[in-house]
Amino acid sequence: ASGKTLKVDVLQEASELDEEEEWDHFFTVSPKSLTVSPLGEKTSFVLMCWPLWVVESDSDWCVINSADVLGYNTGAGGKRITFTVAPNLGNSPRKAIITVTKKFLPDDTGGETRKVEVEQAMIAGRAAMEANLSVSHESFAVGVSSGTRSFTLKCGTNWTVKSDSSWLRIDDACKSGSATEGTEITFSFDQYTERDEFGVGGRTAIITSQAVLQDGTVVASKTVTFWQTTIMGSRETPQMLYAWVVHD
Repeated sequence: ASGKTLKVDVLQEASELDEEEEWDHFFTVSPKSLTVSPLGEKTSFVLMCWPLWVVESDSDWCVINSADVLGYNTGAGGKRITFTVAPNLGNSPRKAIITVTKKFLPDDTGGETRKVEVEQAMIAGRAAMEANLSVSHESFAVGVSSGTRSFTLKCGTNWTVKSDSSWLRIDDACKSGSATEGTEITFSFDQYTERDEFGVGGRTAIITSQAVLQDGTVVASKTVTFWQTTIMGSRETPQMLYAWVVHD
């Protein structure tokens, strides 16, 4: 009878050991790569692991949920590992690597790993972000006389306004500002003194408005084209000829 009892005990120990060995090789992540929104989001992947795991991210813009950093035995159904991705305010796409390390004790060094790649495109250039910046005029056309004009700018973040020509100057108070639902951008321009007996031609200046984030990243841009006519003989070219693009 005693021999029979001993045999049962040995078989039970072997069964438990086989189960542990099976779990020891049960270590997966799904999916192995994720593409997240440029605007940032909270998302997750599924981990299956036994016995312990530690989760780390190699990028500060991809943060693992504190409750999921360390855990024990996900079970056959797995466990969702949640992480939060910040908006990509840079000028290029970026990638983060999340590494899951299997451990037998919390203080163990090294260990088998699984990786999840997280890819994120940039916000800059996206229609949703660009829509936050708008200007009321796309172009102006005037005669040779000096003068001033203005347009309205709307922007959901900081903004700047610049001219590419020395003869057209943005008012100092209108060169930059913070988020606005409507700011009047005023500029002045010099008299045009060149002559053209045919009254053809002129000069052009480009006014560029940009939406700028706190770190200096430009996320949207709008241009206003300014056209100034030449002189026909000794007379100013009639401005009415250009009325189709005049915005006063």
